[in-house]
Amino acid sequence: MSPSGIDVPVSEAPAPVALSAFVLTRNEADNIDRCLSALAFCDEVVVLDAESEDDTVPRARRFTSQVWVEPWRGFSEQRTLAVSRCRGTWVLWVDADEVVTPELAEAIRRAVARTAPGPAGYEVQRRVHYLGRWMKHGGWGADWVLRLFQPAHGRFSGTRVHESVVLEGSTERLRGILEHYTYRDLAHHVRKIDVLSRLGAEEAWARGRRTHPVDLIFRPGARWAKMYLLRLGFLDGWRGLVAAGLAGCYVFLKYARLKEKEISR
Repeated sequence: MSPSGIDVPVSEAPAPVALSAFVLTRNEADNIDRCLSALAFCDEVVVLDAESEDDTVPRARRFTSQVWVEPWRGFSEQRTLAVSRCRGTWVLWVDADEVVTPELAEAIRRAVARTAPGPAGYEVQRRVHYLGRWMKHGGWGADWVLRLFQPAHGRFSGTRVHESVVLEGSTERLRGILEHYTYRDLAHHVRKIDVLSRLGAEEAWARGRRTHPVDLIFRPGARWAKMYLLRLGFLDGWRGLVAAGLAGCYVFLKYARLKEKEISR
């Protein structure tokens, strides 16, 4: 009761939840329904949209009330902002073109409900769907990524591209698959290479990296050989060849753009 004798309601902070998932979006109308419907097992789902021009936002609001629209700040900054909107003791990071399978969802539920002291984060196995088929080789068939973590012990790396969670504590691995519908078609793949190679060049420049002839002459071929030969990408047929070839193109374009920065200064 206040000094005037009038009862004044006390506003309470929202109660914490066990598990929050967050998804970044930007024109993801083709993917968002599939992604969010698979996150129904989470206590809370936060969507942070970067001013989509399609109907991503109204679609997302069919699944969760926690949909925020913010200007794009960069991958790490945007993910950090999304985590700050999550109330969960545990946070699950899922991209809009990814789907949590039922087996993985069950493994996540068990990990979050664990009462004994455990790790600060968990890695999950990701499988890539490319040009109409699940890839099995070339580094795309079964890579492990850190996606479930306690925000009290983790932060994003701050890099412009290929950002990751920097975790203070141990990690374990979970059963189940995170499905990644990575590129809609070849045109989409090429557009993403254009964007990511530019960001990669900017990141390399900011770190003081400069080009050497070996970067343009040998690194693209080395990336192709690693993916197609050493990691058995050829077993994925023509898709493996295309994926490895475009990976080499990404490397070449990244270093060409870095060289462009050098000569323009």
